[in-house]
Amino acid sequence: MNLLITTDSNNILTTSNQSNLPSFTEYGMNYSNIQLYNFSDNFKSSNNTYNSILLMPMTHINNIWHLMHHIFITYKYLKKNNIICDMMYPIFFKGFYERQGNITECTYNDLIFKGLGFDYNKFKNNYDIFKQNKYINVNNIYHVNESINFHNEPLFNGFKTLMLNNFDIEYRKNTTKQITFILRNGTREITNIDSVKNQLQSYNINYVYLENHTVKEQLEIIANTDILIGVHGAGLSWCIFMKNNSTLIELYPGNSNTDNYIRWCKIANINYKRLCINITTGNVNDFRNATVNINDDQLQTIQKIV
Repeated sequence: MNLLITTDSNNILTTSNQSNLPSFTEYGMNYSNIQLYNFSDNFKSSNNTYNSILLMPMTHINNIWHLMHHIFITYKYLKKNNIICDMMYPIFFKGFYERQGNITECTYNDLIFKGLGFDYNKFKNNYDIFKQNKYINVNNIYHVNESINFHNEPLFNGFKTLMLNNFDIEYRKNTTKQITFILRNGTREITNIDSVKNQLQSYNINYVYLENHTVKEQLEIIANTDILIGVHGAGLSWCIFMKNNSTLIELYPGNSNTDNYIRWCKIANINYKRLCINITTGNVNDFRNATVNINDDQLQTIQKIV
């Protein structure tokens, strides 16, 4: 089968008889179609033929909360169907590809490719071929069409293990409770963080800005964290790689509400605690752009949990 995925728009052109690929999206937690386009004889062959390639649908490649849905269901798809394939190519729902920038330079490419056992160089080689408007020939095109059941995912422990093993990371048995506090700059920044640190100084807390660490370093930090604390944000998605029965404390600006991390914690066997904290600047209707602070009563609640 001939395959070309345009690098300017991520349009998928094949000689297949299919017109679309029904794919699960975290937007609405349902299926949506990714369109396939008719192949044109005007394209040139790269003269490259492969046994198989996996098309991995996604909405975001740079936001780890969105991305994690698609990383897991890709693992689930491969595992349930006993598929062995080391060549993957990301495809996007309509309107999302244009937001990503250069997908070969994605922050989380290491997590996607190395974590799941795909060969990044094969992806990059195909990207360069497609950029020349040349096509490849593939004997088997697989397409991730699994979904997530946030009430029960028996394969999730295997997923965690595979991802950590592929980065040569093992869970340690901590002799003392390890607490990690994720900090943010700008939006949802804690404005009284110095006071917070002072009042929590008797606890073994590691304060981190995740963006200062590589993907592997972030995985290592989280894998050996017993209690993870942080203001609502995509970085909390790392919590799924903590040991079973670890704890996530999500600090929520004002009384706003989503269940983004309650769901993940349920299938990842992580204890979930939510604490609503104060908005310093901004308002609850635009809490993602607000700054926050933690008062004494809220700190006492944190101390009781840790």
